[in-house]
Amino acid sequence: MNLEEIYAKANDKSLYQRGVNNNLRGLNTQFRTMEMQEDNHNLYSDKTLNKYNVIRNDGLSSKQINKPYKLVLTSTSAEKVFNLDIPLKDVLSVKLIRATSKVVPDVNAAHPLFLTLKIDELNKNVGEKLSTINNSFALLHVNNVPEIYNNDYSTNEDIKYFDPPINSLSKLTCKIESSETLESLEYVLEFLIETKTKLNVY
Repeated sequence: MNLEEIYAKANDKSLYQRGVNNNLRGLNTQFRTMEMQEDNHNLYSDKTLNKYNVIRNDGLSSKQINKPYKLVLTSTSAEKVFNLDIPLKDVLSVKLIRATSKVVPDVNAAHPLFLTLKIDELNKNVGEKLSTINNSFALLHVNNVPEIYNNDYSTNEDIKYFDPPINSLSKLTCKIESSETLESLEYVLEFLIETKTKLNVY
């Protein structure tokens, strides 16, 4: 390259070389040092991130959980078979998150102390031989309002585990029993069903 020439020739070999080109030192197109050049190539280096005050983002983190299904059942019948819209495969556990029932006792009957929830597919409780509690799934206890009965998982922890997992759960056969004669009742049951299928949660 002839420094006396105003323009560099296109075929001037002194312009085309690896690393720092001393012939182009001072021009905006030339990195001052190889270290500076390397930092610009590696945009995710700690030095580059600190230089431009950028917080590192390594992407979304995730974990695998067993896929849950929320199931809500409601009825005004003391006995009912609930057929699920889709069969749930490889069920590991069924948890009663919340149950609420409103009852009206018969004219000559008192309010029962509790209600017994029996589910044929989920019987787990052990009681006296002839007790209604035996082979039941959960108890609903009277609330501050005499007609209202509740069950919350935070207090009662009613859950049924399956080991090994059951292949398919397609229905729940429910029955609510009372020590007193009831004129009417209505209830809602909320379940969380955990399956063996894995699910990524971000």
